[in-house]
Amino acid sequence: MPDASSGFSQRQIRLGLIAIFSIYFTMSFFIQSLGIARPRMAADLDGMALYSWSISIPSLAAAFVTLLFSKFSDMYGRRLMLLLSMVIYLVGTVLCAISPTFVFLIAASTLARVGNGAIAPLCFSVLGDMFPPAQRSRWVGLLNIPAGIFALGGPTLGGWMVDHYSWRHLYWMGVPLLILCVFLVPVSIPPPAAGVRRKIDFRGALLVAAASSLTIIGISFAGTTYPWGSVQIAGLLGGALLFWILFF
Repeated sequence: MPDASSGFSQRQIRLGLIAIFSIYFTMSFFIQSLGIARPRMAADLDGMALYSWSISIPSLAAAFVTLLFSKFSDMYGRRLMLLLSMVIYLVGTVLCAISPTFVFLIAASTLARVGNGAIAPLCFSVLGDMFPPAQRSRWVGLLNIPAGIFALGGPTLGGWMVDHYSWRHLYWMGVPLLILCVFLVPVSIPPPAAGVRRKIDFRGALLVAAASSLTIIGISFAGTTYPWGSVQIAGLLGGALLFWILFF
């Protein structure tokens, strides 16, 4: 039974747990079921030549947003940033489902990853706000149950859906879950604590964006578009190293 030693009432903690587990369940569904379906998406939309970009570009967006939204959540509250993430995720998912071309699908997937890239750390942060350290690890461990369930059944579900219906159905199946999560966040996540000084490190944000972008693009091109020892790869990874050093 959760306690209220963190300053939140029993009702706030129960509602918060319902919201967090629902969000994590939905995110696990998308992650595990869509991965197996991605080659069929590329084949159906004649985009096999751009297949690597459908993975690297959304991953780049997720990596950057994870850092940015985590910082913003400290400044503006977990509830606001989690709600914003879910809305962006929902819009990106709908656009993925109606994608007419593979380039459009890559752009829509990038938008969706902007939404879901920060969801996991925000969920952990909410648990950290609601529970003291002694209980926090237990709830974080329980939060991995949805991920474990879909790690076993998600690829099977995705493959079955692609073989018998369409990969678009996977997106449409997740839309009601995302809508439910969007409504759960404002009524279930505890309000932010006392405000903090809202100072944004724009220079640090730009440096980490440049560093992570060059790193992912360089690794994506290496061995496929250009050899590992080529000038292009050396320039990209060298530039990434320089920006990482400046960032730190």
